[in-house]
Parts: sequence; structure tokens; C-alpha cells
Amino acid sequence: MSSILKPLFGGLAEQCRADPTKAVAEMRAVCDSVPGDPLTWSVTGSPGSRHEMKIGQHPAIGGDGSAPCPGELVTMAIAACMDGSIRFFADLMQIRLDRIRVEVVNRGDMRRLLGVPDVDIPSDMGITMTVSIEARGETSERLAKLRALTEASSGVLNMIRAPIAVAVEWV
Repeated sequence: MSSILKPLFGGLAEQCRADPTKAVAEMRAVCDSVPGDPLTWSVTGSPGSRHEMKIGQHPAIGGDGSAPCPGELVTMAIAACMDGSIRFFADLMQIRLDRIRVEVVNRGDMRRLLGVPDVDIPSDMGITMTVSIEARGETSERLAKLRALTEASSGVLNMIRAPIAVAVEWV
């Protein structure tokens, strides 16, 4: 198996080291709507993006389950980023994967959202992820290296683990 990514990324790490501005990727999400239905709305990628997604409240607080809620989007983002990171490093390491399964469970307590004051969050709340990869013929050492690289480099996972600054400006 040969790498698809190695020829595409030749020298990219060095370019980013030499000029850190080349390492910056910007993503946007925009909700711009006329309020009406408090149970559903939509979000787009960037202004002008063709990526629009319907969003809904979680069924625990009145949604009908027809669209993902914001917490599900975070959960999906973690799973998708981990899967993509596994694929990325497996390709660079020239590991032929037979199967990837990433399951993320996000357990949250809705009482704060509902305005219930002074809530002690139960200890079983939070995010858990189960990752399974199958790669026949690979050594346990190479698979351990793949796991370590993936976990250290998954952007969304690490954003959640060590939160980055979020500035909120009301205009």
C-alpha cells in the first residue's frame, strides 16, 4: 500500500514551521435567522457556504428528534475527527485498515439549561469514546503508534480536552 497523503503534504510541515501563518485554518458556523420556532433552526458553514444543516432541540427538552441538537453535533464532530485522524495517520504510516469504528457518548444534565439553580452534576456525566480498528497483518507496535499519533493529533478531541479560548461579543 502506498500513501495517498505523502505526495500531497510533501514539505507542508516544514512550510508551516517556517511560516506559522500557513498553519492557520479558519472554520465558521453561522446561524442567521428570523426567530419563530424555538425547537428548530439551521446553521450554515461560512457565509456563502452551501453546507446548511437543520438543528433541533434535544427530545429531553421538547425537540422531536428530527434534527441533531447542538450537543449531538459536538459528539458527531469528535467521532468524525477521530475517524478522520485515524485514516490520516494510517495512510501516512501505510497501514491498511480493514475497519474503523468510533462511538462517542455525550451524557449531559439538562437541568442547568432549564434554569434549575444549584445543581450538582452527577459524576457519570461527560463524554466517553470507544475506538476500534482492525488491520490484519499489522504489528501491535505499529497499531500502538497509530493510536498514540491519532489521539495526540485529533483536533476536535484536543479542543474538548484542553479547551481553547472562546471570545463572545454581543453587538
